[in-house]
Amino acid sequence: MTRCLDCGSARISDQCPFCGLTSAAAEYMFRKRLIKQTTFFLAGSLLFPYLTQIYPPLDLDLMLVFFGVLFFIALGIAVILDRRARKHQEIEILKRVYAGFIPLPWILGFAIFLNGKLDSATNRSSFGAGRGQILDEGTGARDSPPGRAILAIGPESRTSPR
Repeated sequence: MTRCLDCGSARISDQCPFCGLTSAAAEYMFRKRLIKQTTFFLAGSLLFPYLTQIYPPLDLDLMLVFFGVLFFIALGIAVILDRRARKHQEIEILKRVYAGFIPLPWILGFAIFLNGKLDSATNRSSFGAGRGQILDEGTGARDSPPGRAILAIGPESRTSPR
C-alpha cells in the first residue's frame, strides 16, 4: 500500500481519494512545500549566528557546534525526503521529524536574543544600585576579561559620606 505524498492518506489507485491528486501532482506539491519549509529553515539558520553576536552568551562555541549538528541533521533529512519522494517510497515519518526541525533555528535564536536582552547592562547595573560601584566594564585589558564588570563592594566604594 502506498500513501499520497501530499496528504499522507492511503491510496490504492494512482489518484488519491481524499485530495484528488495523481502521484505526479502530489510529488510536485510535496516538493514545492519542502522547498518552502527548507527556505524558512535556512532563513532562521542564517539569522541565528547574527543574533548570537548581538548579546553573546558565555559559552558560544558549544552552542554553535550544537546548532551546526542540528543544521546538518535537518538538511540531511530534507535530502533523504526528496530522494524518497522521487522514488515514491514511504516518507510520512521523516516528514514529521523534519517538520520538528523547521522552527528550531528561530526558537533557539530568539531564546538567546531574549536571554541577552533581559540580561543587558542596564538591568545589571540597576540590580546592585546602592551596594557597590562598577569600576571597570571590561574593556579588554589584560587584567579583566572583555564583557565582564568589576564591582567593588564595601565602605571604600561609597562616593557619599554617611
